Amino acid sequence: MSIASMVKENLYAGKFSEMFSKVAVRVRPLRADEGPRIVHVVSDKMLVLEEEADSRRDVLRQRRLNEKHYVYDRVFGEDSTQEEVYEAVCAPLVGDTLSGIAGAIFAYGATGAGKTHTMTGLMSRALNHLFTSIAESDLPDAYERDIDINIILQRCRSLDESGTEIWNFQHEVYV
Repeated sequence: MSIASMVKENLYAGKFSEMFSKVAVRVRPLRADEGPRIVHVVSDKMLVLEEEADSRRDVLRQRRLNEKHYVYDRVFGEDSTQEEVYEAVCAPLVGDTLSGIAGAIFAYGATGAGKTHTMTGLMSRALNHLFTSIAESDLPDAYERDIDINIILQRCRSLDESGTEIWNFQHEVYV
C-alpha cells in the first residue's frame, strides 16, 4: 500500500486527530524573586488570573471582579512533566504526520515564561517518536525523509547515515 493511499484511507476512516487549532497553556513554577502567584490552575481546562494588588486600589475598578477565568483546550499546572505535555499535545500530531497530515506546534509567551524549556522537551520526544515509528513500520523506506525543523537559539548538529558528524554549530536562527 502506498503512503498516498494510506492517507486517503485513514482520512475517510476518521483516524486522524481533530483537524483544527488547539490552545494549551503550561504554568511554570514561580521563581524565588517573583511575587505571589496570580495565575491559578483550576482544572485541566481552566485557569484563573487574579488582578494585581495595585489595580484593586483603583476606584474605577473596585466594583469589578478581581478574577478572570480563562478556558483552554488543555491547561498544565506547574507540576506537569515534559512527558505529560508531549502525550497530550504533540503525540497525536506525530501520529498524523506519519499518515501524511502536516501539523505544527509553536510556543508564545513573555520572556522567561518557559517556552524554550517546553519546546525542547517536545522536540526531542517528537523526533524520537517519529523516527522510531518509521523504523518499526512495515514500509520504513516508503517514508520521505524531508524534514524542516525551525530552531531558535539551539545547538544544532547533523550526522550522516554512518553517524559521522557533518556540521555542528550554535547559532540564532530566525524563522
